[in-house]
Amino acid sequence: MCGRYAFTLPPEAVRQLFGVAGGDWVEPRINLSPSTTNPIIRMSEGARELAPMKWGLRPFWWDPAKTKNQPFNAAAEDAASKPFFRDAFKHRRCVVPATAYYEWDRASKPPKPFQLTVDGGAPFCFAGLWERWKSPDGEWLESYAIVTTQPNRLVANWHNRMPVILDREEIDSWLAQSDRVLLEAMLDPFPPHRMDAKAVSPKLNRSDYDGPI
Repeated sequence: MCGRYAFTLPPEAVRQLFGVAGGDWVEPRINLSPSTTNPIIRMSEGARELAPMKWGLRPFWWDPAKTKNQPFNAAAEDAASKPFFRDAFKHRRCVVPATAYYEWDRASKPPKPFQLTVDGGAPFCFAGLWERWKSPDGEWLESYAIVTTQPNRLVANWHNRMPVILDREEIDSWLAQSDRVLLEAMLDPFPPHRMDAKAVSPKLNRSDYDGPI
């Protein structure tokens, strides 16, 4: 799964690396958690757009009086068919930029956090889905979820799921209205030889901690 990640690039680096405009509001963060508002990249009028969204998906039909469920992950195996995700999978895909994400060794007391990076610490993107929901008072809220898949042999040391990590050349295809078979082919586990893991500070066990690790 993916319940915590980092995105530590300054705005100018984000613009250069991902080909988006704006983003002066982006702040480098070590420890992003569900319910926080974070940058995602989507297509808008034929161009990539950087947008702030809340992590935890709320479809347009979401009713807070009936359900509190706001999933922050979407399983790749049923994202195209499950009611909570299928419309976003078809029409509203996004990518979620990151520089690392975290898993925990739950056998340790307290749980021991590990930082996972890609290609020696290079920025990368998760596959994501986004939605737009209108609150009872008329305010629009945009939100997202990160797509997950089976773990590779590295991540399997800690968890039975891992986020879908896209290669740079897959980003445009994921964002485009592409064939479903092509999209599902991108949802395989990321190659473990391109990932590294290291133990980091147990301070990260606190979701509100955003200091040195």
